[in-house]
Amino acid sequence: MARSTKRPVFEAVDTVWAVPLYLIDPASYNPPDRLCRESLKENIKQNGQHVPIHLCWSKDGKRLELVEGHGRFGCCQELGFPTIKAIVSEYIPDELRASKYEQINSESKPHSGSDKVYEYLKCRWSVSATERCNFGRVERETGDRVVLERMARCGYGWHFFYNRCLPIGKWVGVHEDQSMFKRFCCWLMTHPAAVTECRYMLEHRREGHIDDGKAVAEILQAFRENRVPSRAKADRYACVKVGKAA
Repeated sequence: MARSTKRPVFEAVDTVWAVPLYLIDPASYNPPDRLCRESLKENIKQNGQHVPIHLCWSKDGKRLELVEGHGRFGCCQELGFPTIKAIVSEYIPDELRASKYEQINSESKPHSGSDKVYEYLKCRWSVSATERCNFGRVERETGDRVVLERMARCGYGWHFFYNRCLPIGKWVGVHEDQSMFKRFCCWLMTHPAAVTECRYMLEHRREGHIDDGKAVAEILQAFRENRVPSRAKADRYACVKVGKAA
Protein backbone atom coordinates (compact mmCIF):
# COMPACT_ATOMS: atom_id res chain seq x y z
CA MET A 1 0.00 0.00 0.00
CA ALA A 2 1.45 3.34 -1.06
CA ARG A 3 2.19 5.78 1.72
CA SER A 4 0.23 9.05 1.56
CA THR A 5 2.30 12.08 0.65
CA LYS A 6 -0.23 14.55 2.09
CA ARG A 7 0.90 16.53 5.11
CA PRO A 8 -1.26 15.68 8.17
CA VAL A 9 -3.48 18.44 9.59
CA PHE A 10 -3.44 19.06 13.36
CA GLU A 11 -5.87 20.91 15.55
CA ALA A 12 -4.49 24.17 16.99
CA VAL A 13 -4.76 23.99 20.77
CA ASP A 14 -2.69 26.88 22.15
CA THR A 15 -1.99 29.67 19.68
CA VAL A 16 1.39 31.35 20.10
CA TRP A 17 1.29 35.12 19.67
CA ALA A 18 4.04 37.69 19.14
CA VAL A 19 3.17 40.06 21.99
CA PRO A 20 4.78 43.52 22.36
CA LEU A 21 6.80 43.62 25.58
CA TYR A 22 5.42 47.00 26.62
CA LEU A 23 1.97 45.44 27.13
CA ILE A 24 3.27 42.92 29.69
CA ASP A 25 3.47 43.40 33.46
CA PRO A 26 5.60 40.97 35.51
CA ALA A 27 3.62 39.29 38.27
CA SER A 28 3.93 41.43 41.41
CA TYR A 29 4.56 38.34 43.56
CA ASN A 30 7.46 37.00 41.48
CA PRO A 31 10.87 37.22 43.26
CA PRO A 32 13.06 39.80 41.44
CA ASP A 33 16.06 37.45 41.22
CA ARG A 34 14.10 35.17 38.85
CA LEU A 35 13.75 37.77 36.07
CA CYS A 36 16.96 37.11 34.16
CA ARG A 37 19.82 34.61 34.19
CA GLU A 38 22.99 35.20 32.18
CA SER A 39 23.16 31.65 30.77
CA LEU A 40 19.56 31.87 29.55
CA LYS A 41 20.13 35.36 28.17
CA GLU A 42 23.15 34.20 26.15
CA ASN A 43 21.21 31.21 24.81
CA ILE A 44 18.31 33.40 23.65
CA LYS A 45 20.76 35.87 22.12
CA GLN A 46 22.42 33.13 20.07
CA ASN A 47 19.42 30.97 19.19
CA GLY A 48 16.32 33.08 19.73
CA GLN A 49 13.34 32.38 21.99
CA HIS A 50 11.89 28.94 21.25
CA VAL A 51 9.66 28.26 24.28
CA PRO A 52 6.70 30.65 24.62
CA ILE A 53 5.85 32.30 27.91
CA HIS A 54 2.36 32.19 29.49
CA LEU A 55 0.30 35.36 29.93
CA CYS A 56 -3.19 36.16 31.14
CA TRP A 57 -5.29 39.28 30.61
CA SER A 58 -5.68 41.72 33.47
CA LYS A 59 -9.12 42.15 35.05
CA ASP A 60 -9.84 45.30 33.01
CA GLY A 61 -8.63 43.61 29.80
CA LYS A 62 -6.11 46.35 29.01
CA ARG A 63 -2.83 44.74 30.12
CA LEU A 64 -1.25 41.29 30.16
CA GLU A 65 0.25 39.69 33.27
CA LEU A 66 3.06 37.15 33.31
CA VAL A 67 2.07 33.75 34.66
CA GLU A 68 5.12 31.70 33.68
CA GLY A 69 8.37 32.58 31.93
CA HIS A 70 9.73 35.49 33.96
CA GLY A 71 13.31 34.52 33.11
CA ARG A 72 12.67 34.51 29.35
CA PHE A 73 10.72 37.78 29.64
CA GLY A 74 13.56 39.49 31.55
CA CYS A 75 16.16 38.28 29.05
CA CYS A 76 14.16 39.47 26.05
CA GLN A 77 13.72 42.85 27.75
CA GLU A 78 17.47 43.21 28.34
CA LEU A 79 18.23 42.10 24.78
CA GLY A 80 15.90 44.79 23.42
CA PHE A 81 13.42 42.45 21.68
CA PRO A 82 10.26 44.33 20.60
CA THR A 83 8.01 41.25 20.96
CA ILE A 84 8.00 37.90 22.73
CA LYS A 85 6.35 34.58 21.85
CA ALA A 86 3.51 33.89 24.25
CA ILE A 87 0.39 31.83 24.93
CA VAL A 88 -2.37 34.10 26.17
CA SER A 89 -5.15 33.05 28.57
CA GLU A 90 -8.21 34.90 29.81
CA TYR A 91 -8.15 36.67 33.18
CA ILE A 92 -7.53 34.24 36.06
CA PRO A 93 -9.52 35.04 39.25
CA ASP A 94 -7.51 35.16 42.47
CA GLU A 95 -9.11 32.05 43.93
CA LEU A 96 -8.05 29.98 40.88
CA ARG A 97 -4.50 31.30 40.58
CA ALA A 98 -2.78 28.93 43.03
CA SER A 99 -3.79 25.77 41.13
CA LYS A 100 -3.18 27.44 37.76
CA TYR A 101 0.32 28.62 38.71
CA GLU A 102 1.16 25.28 40.27
CA GLN A 103 0.18 23.51 37.05
CA ILE A 104 2.05 25.90 34.75
CA ASN A 105 5.15 26.27 36.95
CA SER A 106 5.59 22.52 37.52
CA GLU A 107 8.32 22.38 34.84
CA SER A 108 9.92 25.77 35.48
CA LYS A 109 12.81 26.67 37.79
CA PRO A 110 12.03 25.27 41.26
CA HIS A 111 10.91 27.86 43.80
CA SER A 112 12.90 28.05 47.04
CA GLY A 113 11.26 28.38 50.43
CA SER A 114 11.98 32.12 50.52
CA ASP A 115 10.53 32.47 46.98
CA LYS A 116 7.27 31.04 48.30
CA VAL A 117 7.28 33.50 51.21
CA TYR A 118 7.90 36.40 48.80
CA GLU A 119 5.03 35.28 46.57
CA TYR A 120 2.67 34.92 49.54
CA LEU A 121 3.48 38.45 50.72
CA LYS A 122 2.73 39.88 47.28
CA CYS A 123 -0.32 37.74 46.45
CA ARG A 124 -1.55 35.11 48.90
CA TRP A 125 -3.39 33.28 46.09
CA SER A 126 -0.11 32.60 44.24
CA VAL A 127 0.79 29.77 46.66
CA SER A 128 -0.96 26.51 47.55
CA ALA A 129 -3.61 26.17 50.26
CA THR A 130 -1.11 24.38 52.54
CA GLU A 131 1.44 27.17 52.11
CA ARG A 132 -1.21 29.81 52.81
CA CYS A 133 -2.06 27.96 56.02
CA ASN A 134 1.61 27.73 57.06
CA PHE A 135 2.44 31.37 56.36
CA GLY A 136 -0.80 32.45 58.01
CA ARG A 137 0.38 30.63 61.14
CA VAL A 138 3.62 32.62 61.12
CA GLU A 139 1.54 35.81 61.07
CA ARG A 140 -0.65 34.60 63.95
CA GLU A 141 2.29 33.42 66.07
CA THR A 142 4.27 36.65 65.63
CA GLY A 143 1.47 39.20 65.33
CA ASP A 144 2.18 40.61 61.87
CA ARG A 145 4.22 40.14 58.66
CA VAL A 146 7.60 41.37 59.93
CA VAL A 147 9.04 37.86 60.36
CA LEU A 148 7.76 36.77 56.93
CA GLU A 149 9.36 39.82 55.33
CA ARG A 150 12.67 39.03 57.06
CA MET A 151 12.41 35.40 55.93
CA ALA A 152 11.98 36.50 52.30
CA ARG A 153 14.97 38.88 52.52
CA CYS A 154 17.30 36.45 54.32
CA GLY A 155 16.49 33.38 52.22
CA TYR A 156 14.49 31.38 54.77
CA GLY A 157 11.28 29.40 54.26
CA TRP A 158 8.55 27.79 56.33
CA HIS A 159 10.75 24.93 57.54
CA PHE A 160 13.17 27.35 59.22
CA PHE A 161 10.33 28.84 61.23
CA TYR A 162 8.77 25.48 62.08
CA ASN A 163 11.97 23.53 62.84
CA ARG A 164 14.13 26.30 64.31
CA CYS A 165 12.21 29.34 65.59
CA LEU A 166 9.26 27.51 67.15
CA PRO A 167 11.09 24.79 69.15
CA ILE A 168 13.86 27.12 70.36
CA GLY A 169 11.39 29.90 71.17
CA LYS A 170 9.17 27.54 73.18
CA TRP A 171 12.16 26.12 75.05
CA VAL A 172 13.52 29.48 76.23
CA GLY A 173 10.04 30.82 77.04
CA VAL A 174 9.62 33.68 74.53
CA HIS A 175 6.94 32.03 72.38
CA GLU A 176 3.94 33.22 74.42
CA ASP A 177 4.87 36.89 74.02
CA GLN A 178 4.17 37.81 70.37
CA SER A 179 6.35 40.91 70.35
CA MET A 180 9.31 39.17 71.98
CA PHE A 181 8.92 36.05 69.83
CA LYS A 182 8.91 38.20 66.69
CA ARG A 183 12.17 39.87 67.74
CA PHE A 184 13.61 36.49 68.74
CA CYS A 185 12.89 35.02 65.26
CA CYS A 186 14.50 38.03 63.59
CA TRP A 187 17.54 37.64 65.88
CA LEU A 188 17.95 33.99 64.84
CA MET A 189 17.78 34.93 61.16
CA THR A 190 20.33 37.72 61.66
CA HIS A 191 22.79 35.38 63.43
CA PRO A 192 22.94 31.95 61.71
CA ALA A 193 25.65 30.90 64.18
CA ALA A 194 23.17 31.53 67.01
CA VAL A 195 20.86 28.94 65.46
CA THR A 196 23.71 26.40 65.48
CA GLU A 197 24.52 27.08 69.14
CA CYS A 198 20.88 27.00 70.23
CA ARG A 199 20.21 23.75 68.39
CA TYR A 200 23.28 22.14 69.95
CA MET A 201 22.20 23.11 73.46
CA LEU A 202 18.60 22.05 72.83
CA GLU A 203 19.61 18.63 71.50
CA HIS A 204 22.28 17.88 74.11
CA ARG A 205 20.44 18.99 77.23
CA ARG A 206 18.61 15.66 77.24
CA GLU A 207 21.94 13.80 77.35
CA GLY A 208 23.11 15.64 80.44
CA HIS A 209 25.94 17.55 78.75
CA ILE A 210 24.08 20.84 78.88
CA ASP A 211 22.73 22.51 82.02
CA ASP A 212 19.16 23.44 81.05
CA GLY A 213 18.87 26.50 83.25
CA LYS A 214 22.26 27.91 82.28
CA ALA A 215 21.58 27.26 78.58
CA VAL A 216 18.28 29.18 78.65
CA ALA A 217 19.89 32.02 80.62
CA GLU A 218 22.81 32.24 78.15
CA ILE A 219 20.51 32.24 75.10
CA LEU A 220 18.27 34.97 76.55
CA GLN A 221 21.31 37.05 77.55
CA ALA A 222 22.77 36.70 74.04
CA PHE A 223 19.39 37.67 72.58
CA ARG A 224 19.26 40.83 74.72
CA GLU A 225 22.85 41.72 73.82
CA ASN A 226 22.34 40.86 70.13
CA ARG A 227 25.22 38.38 70.00
CA VAL A 228 25.81 34.66 69.43
CA PRO A 229 25.32 32.50 72.57
CA SER A 230 28.14 30.24 73.78
CA ARG A 231 27.49 26.58 74.46
CA ALA A 232 30.56 26.48 76.72
CA LYS A 233 28.74 28.57 79.33
CA ALA A 234 26.09 25.85 79.65
CA ASP A 235 28.36 22.79 79.29
CA ARG A 236 28.43 20.85 82.58
CA TYR A 237 31.85 19.34 81.88
CA ALA A 238 33.37 22.67 80.85
CA CYS A 239 32.11 24.20 84.12
CA VAL A 240 33.67 21.33 86.13
CA LYS A 241 37.05 21.80 84.41
CA VAL A 242 37.00 25.55 85.05
CA GLY A 243 36.11 24.91 88.68
CA LYS A 244 39.02 22.46 89.18
CA ALA A 245 41.44 24.79 87.46
CA ALA A 246 40.44 27.59 89.79
